[in-house]
Amino acid sequence: MLDPNPAQEPQEGLEKNQLVPRDAATEEAVALYRARPHGVLGTLSARGDAWPFASVVPFSPDRWGRPVIYVASIAEHTRNLKADGRASLFLQPEVPAGVDAQTLPRLTLMGRFNPLPKQDEADAFARYVAALPVARDYERTHDFSLWRMTLEKARYIGGFGKIFWLEPDAFLVDPARDPLLPVAERVVSHMNEDHADALVTYCQAFYGLTPSEVKMVGVDQGGFDLEADGRRLRFTFPAPVGPDTVRKAVVALLGDARARLGAT
Repeated sequence: MLDPNPAQEPQEGLEKNQLVPRDAATEEAVALYRARPHGVLGTLSARGDAWPFASVVPFSPDRWGRPVIYVASIAEHTRNLKADGRASLFLQPEVPAGVDAQTLPRLTLMGRFNPLPKQDEADAFARYVAALPVARDYERTHDFSLWRMTLEKARYIGGFGKIFWLEPDAFLVDPARDPLLPVAERVVSHMNEDHADALVTYCQAFYGLTPSEVKMVGVDQGGFDLEADGRRLRFTFPAPVGPDTVRKAVVALLGDARARLGAT
């Protein structure tokens, strides 16, 4: 008779004999998650047979770190999620020619997708478009909506001796513990009062927009948000910042913006 709970037996035994500590594997898994803008979405077919159905989807973490996808109502995977929100998201680095894909790290996230609540849409969509600018044009083709995964399980295989079930909380972020929180309001006020021209430059360089009204509405360790003519725009930092490094990151991003405009 098959073990009704196989993950508890040989897997737990294997994880006691890994070549790296769990914390190191978790760091690698989180880095892979943050670096990959798309993955393979596994849903359960809604056609009455519940066959596993795989499709490639872009995604972006929301402000809490949960995966958000932007999907068309006519897509098969959207129909599947409406019937049963259970799904997996498989991530792996690009596989170079001639390289065995099984030698590269991979991560499988498991959980349940639900439509995003209205109050979270503007922020999540701004983050999504910042990572995937082409998404701005999706709505011109089909009726798209945002769905968010509540993580329940995570499986990471980083190679021989790096095989772990990981805690889903490892991939999440607590906005209330953001190191920039104590100075965020001061940064926002300073940018709006003294650097309105820079805000326009960001919009022109990264979104091709020249807004008549623009203001910074938020900043965190991962980037900042502008409201341009009523539209929410997200700008991301290359790496997380703190109170001592946020100014440098904002200035560097402005330099990148000016360089882009000078090259066009």
